[in-house]
Amino acid sequence: MCDVKTGFVQDIIVYTGSTTDIKHYEGLGVSGSVVMTMLAPHLGKGHTLYVDNWYSSRTLFQHLLSNSTGACGTVRSNRKGMPAFGCRKMQRGEVGFKENGQQLALKWHDKRDVHVLSTVHTATVSAPGKVDHLTGERKIKPDCVLDYNLKMGAGLNLQLERCPVPVMILAWFLKV
Repeated sequence: MCDVKTGFVQDIIVYTGSTTDIKHYEGLGVSGSVVMTMLAPHLGKGHTLYVDNWYSSRTLFQHLLSNSTGACGTVRSNRKGMPAFGCRKMQRGEVGFKENGQQLALKWHDKRDVHVLSTVHTATVSAPGKVDHLTGERKIKPDCVLDYNLKMGAGLNLQLERCPVPVMILAWFLKV
């Protein structure tokens, strides 16, 4: 887990298979249990968690919201509980929003469909200042996508996975 502003590693869990030291939470699955284990000391303090689609689920985000912790992340379109946005193919730049009062789900088509789930954003779009080189029109993006990209920053802050820490990997072989 990394801090958004500093990039410092706050916590880390090394995966060791079935012996990995995590507390299992009923109904959240393995990915949700990893999130809850790492966030336990930070719950109830008004933080916002940004995660990728392996961790995101409506159940986890609802559980975090009930613990005064916001969440935003990309999500798989076929994840259990995700609303259907219809089977019509969207054009580039089109966006669809669905809300249930506490969570916002969106489908936005850029180069491909992007699905985002958030408990801290509203159904709004903004123009980030970029211009489509083919049409000359200003590009628009959903605000939650802009915020997610800013916070995650190409691996800058996947709160639970990627951090901007240089890592040296050494390989060695032991002759037996």
